[in-house]
Amino acid sequence: MKKIVLISFIIVLFGSLFGCREKIVTPEEKDDPEQYVISLREILNPSVEHIVWKRGGEYNIEWEITEHLENVVIKLNRKDYEEYIITEKTANNGSFQWVVPVSIPASHHYKIELISHHNPGVFTKSVEFEIADVPGG
Repeated sequence: MKKIVLISFIIVLFGSLFGCREKIVTPEEKDDPEQYVISLREILNPSVEHIVWKRGGEYNIEWEITEHLENVVIKLNRKDYEEYIITEKTANNGSFQWVVPVSIPASHHYKIELISHHNPGVFTKSVEFEIADVPGG
């Protein structure tokens, strides 16, 4: 009798330790379609290489809306390094109005990076463009 109890205990112990373990999904995760977004669509503005934005100027950053994505982060990168966070969170509505700070260094190596607020590994980048001094500045 003791052997049967011991064998049953060992089987249950091994089953609980090495059995199939599914990730427990919370109701919020189950109903969150953002978890399935794997890529962002194209940035529409800036979209032409050699475009020049002036420091202190106001520009419209535009992108194609990605379904099932509520919010995005917008960053300004120079030579693929983060230079400036334009906004930490904005609605994924395809447009963001931005005044280029005069403190941003002039360079022709800038790109806008659009990032999923929910999943930072999902992002897209614009073409390279220039930020220049205001004439006479």
